[in-house]
Amino acid sequence: MNCAPILPLINDSEPSIDAVAQAAARAGAKAIGGNVLFLKPCARAVFMPFLEERFPALVRRYRERYGRAAYLRGAYPQTIRERLQRIRKRYGLDQREAPPEPELWPQDPQLTLFCE
Repeated sequence: MNCAPILPLINDSEPSIDAVAQAAARAGAKAIGGNVLFLKPCARAVFMPFLEERFPALVRRYRERYGRAAYLRGAYPQTIRERLQRIRKRYGLDQREAPPEPELWPQDPQLTLFCE
């Protein structure tokens, strides 16, 4: 399961992410991941009006943090990674299984390219 986007100051608290993880574990999830919001220009054009309407007190802070780059860097993303790791362990959601290997060659016989 993927918990994304994690929105700074909106749904990034430990109790918020914990509630999602707890529900996922109850539903049978084996793993959980998450990503901090990134705002490429096309997403920014939609997200910023939403933020202005629903969370006007956060607009200045988002503009400061996302004004020059689509991705946040530094301590904040690391804090979120650490938070997710604690929550994963809490609910046993760190048991990600490797995806099955694709079959490399079909079992059907090779067709001939030229007719004899």
